[in-house]
This record gives sequence, C-alpha cells and structure tokens, in this order.
Amino acid sequence: MENLDIEFIQPFTKILNTLNSYGWTMSPHMIGRDFQKVKALCEQIETNPPTSGEEKSYYQNNINQLLTTIIFHPLTRSFFIYRAQELKYISKFSHHIEKSIMHYFKNDYFSAVHCLLPAIEGSLLAYIGWQYGTSRKPSIKVLIEEIEKCRKPMSRKKEYQLYSTALARFLKNWIFTDTNTADMSLSYLNRNYVLHGMGNDNYYSLSDCQRLIVFFDLFIEFLSLEQGKRYAFIPEKNEKINSRETYYFRLLSYDLRKREMMKTEEILMKEHSFYFHEHNATNWNSFLKTALKEHLNLMKELKEFRKKKL
Repeated sequence: MENLDIEFIQPFTKILNTLNSYGWTMSPHMIGRDFQKVKALCEQIETNPPTSGEEKSYYQNNINQLLTTIIFHPLTRSFFIYRAQELKYISKFSHHIEKSIMHYFKNDYFSAVHCLLPAIEGSLLAYIGWQYGTSRKPSIKVLIEEIEKCRKPMSRKKEYQLYSTALARFLKNWIFTDTNTADMSLSYLNRNYVLHGMGNDNYYSLSDCQRLIVFFDLFIEFLSLEQGKRYAFIPEKNEKINSRETYYFRLLSYDLRKREMMKTEEILMKEHSFYFHEHNATNWNSFLKTALKEHLNLMKELKEFRKKKL
C-alpha cells in the first residue's frame, strides 16, 4: 500500500489538482510514459505558476497539446466506448459518447460537445436512480453529493476517494458552477451557458471537447471500481473494440465515402441499448432529383414567359 501511495496516489493527486485549475481532469488509464509526461508538465506549472492571463492561456495550450496525443488514439477511444456500454448508469448514455467520438475524429468539436454535455447530467441522474416522471428532478448539488459519498465499500478505497473528489471538483468548479461567478477566461464550457443559450462565445474548441472526454474516462474508471469491472490492459481480441478502432483510424485517414460512413456508424450505434434507430432513413437523393426537376421546369416556364413578352 505504501508503494501505491508513492508511485500512484500522491503523484496522481498532484496531477488532478493542477489540471483542475485549468478546467481539466484526467483518467489514470495511461501507460507509464504518458503518466510521466503529464506529471512533468504539472510539476513545471506548479513550480512556475502563471502571473498573467497570457501565461495561463499558454499553460492551457500546453496541457491540451500534451493530452491530445494521449486522448485521441483510436484504440483508447474504442476501449472506453466498450467500457461505457458494459457499465450500469453510464450505459444509458454510451450512444452519446460514441457519437461524440465520431464527431471528434471528423474535427466537429461543436457537435461533440453538444452530445456530451447532456450525457453528464443524464449519467448522474441514472447514478442516483432517478427516472423521468417519477418525482421532481434532483438538484445538481444532490447529484454531486452522491458521487462524493463513495457509497460502495471496497479495498481500493484511496483510488475510489481520489476519483470521487476529482469528478466532484470538476463538476462544481467548471461544468455546473454558477455562471455569475464562473471563470470564463479560458472557456465558456459551462452547462447553463451552453444549454440555456446564454451567449455565443466559444465553448466548443478542441480543448473543450477533450475536457469532456476525459471527464467520462475518469467517470468510467470510478464506476469500474464500484462495479468490479477493471482492466489491467486493453483486451486484444474483442470484436466490439477492434471494429471501432478500425473505423476510427479510417476516419482519421479520410479514406471513407459518405454512404459507407453512414452505414458503418449506424451499425456501431445500434449496439448501444438506448440508441434510437431511425428505421425510415431519408433518401436525400430522391428529394434532390425532385427539386432539380422542379427547378428545370421553372426555368423552362420563365423562358417561355419571356418569349411571350417579347
């Protein structure tokens, strides 16, 4: 237990404390090399704290650049989608997470953020056991307090409490903080600001998108501890993981046609239990042909009308 404290609990606590100041949290599911890189950057920030908004923005960019190389990998993303599907509570919104990743790999961070923000509150409501139509929706304060309880007794208590604290702090300080007192100097990624249309400033940068992705990564780790579904390594032979990894790599390479993309994504999305599949997909080509035909007929009628006028 002493080695665990020195090698993981203590340094990861410092990492989470530093990252939270910039609106980030972090999943512990990293290889050792990546862990050391993040640790070194956080130590640099702690040793040389920013003295201006420009310096703080500089550090925010450094955090984002470093974490992008860790977060984006298609195998990592596929693995966390698989885990989201198998865990209680978050599985109800795993289709939100997967759709956000598809947008993410297409550089559509705007859409990715709009998939993930509702899924945060939805997952927390599922965690507390609330269902629509049964009673008044619990307050955000109550939802966060449920995470802070660490309600399952377990041997890995220190990790459990560490993840709980990090999740609650991220939600309190950033996503659900009061917009009247929120720190918007780095981003406008705030649940009320976004979902209530309180402004049109940027809340959908690459950094914002990735901040939400790593929140769910950590939440998945937290739930995995509770539900006893832990992984030391990413499974090698798992069709659900492997098929996603292959598709995500292809998204990054742009080696896809629109029709194939739509077909593949629908196959993957249908694996999520709570995803609503549109059975009668719109045939846009037929509408396009009709619109083109109507346009040509209109042009013909106008031509004939002009001839008569002359």
